[in-house]
Order: sequence, then C-alpha cells, then structure tokens
Amino acid sequence: MRKINSGTFVSKYWGYLLLLVVLGGWFRWGFDPALLAGLSVLSGLWIFFQAPGWCGAKTRGDDYCRNNARGLLMGCHLRQHKWQKLMMLAPASWRRLGRLLVKNPITLINCGAGLATIGSLIVSVIDLILDH
Repeated sequence: MRKINSGTFVSKYWGYLLLLVVLGGWFRWGFDPALLAGLSVLSGLWIFFQAPGWCGAKTRGDDYCRNNARGLLMGCHLRQHKWQKLMMLAPASWRRLGRLLVKNPITLINCGAGLATIGSLIVSVIDLILDH
C-alpha cells in the first residue's frame, strides 16, 4: 500500500479541516460569531480558489475539460478555461454553472462545502450584528 504523508495531506486539504472546525464551532463548541465569520471566509476562499478538483470548462466539442484544477471558480492550466469559469458567475450563466458543479462527486462535495461556508458566514455576521 502507498503511504500517505500526513504533512502533504494536511497542506493540500486544510480547507476541509477548517470547515469541520467551523461546523464544530457552530454545533458543539459555541465559538464567537466574529471568529466563525473569519473562519468561514478562510474556508470559502480555499474552496473557491484552492480546493482540488476537475476543471469542467466547456471544450470545443460537446464535452467538458477533465484537467486538474484548483478551486470551484478557477480553471485548469489553460488560460481560456480560467476565464470561462470566472465568466460563469454572470447571472445568465448560473444554470450552466449549476450543471457544471454537480458533474462529478468531487465538484459536488466542493460546491456543498462552499455553500456551507457562505451560509455560515451569513448567519455569523447576522448573529454578530444582532448581538451588538
């Protein structure tokens, strides 16, 4: 069996670990809302710009790119794919973005984690505003 280097594993997937800390802070440990907001922002940035996954940009055929990419919003090493994924944030392309994000299990997990961090950020900011 191949041995996994724990240092490399943690440095590659630290955003998921941070998301677990955020969820634990919400449901178990009762973290301060400001801390939860900060941790949610960090986790969201990692998911949208650093999480490993597939590119998923539309290719010249009627297929999607399967190159490795970093983050839900970033494409692979091809410049056009990076631009194409960022342009999908425009409202007219949200339906197409949704289809791309649930194309495979990796992007589905990343999308769910991204939505969880956005939800955590929104709720913690509202809680922070209502507390003061």
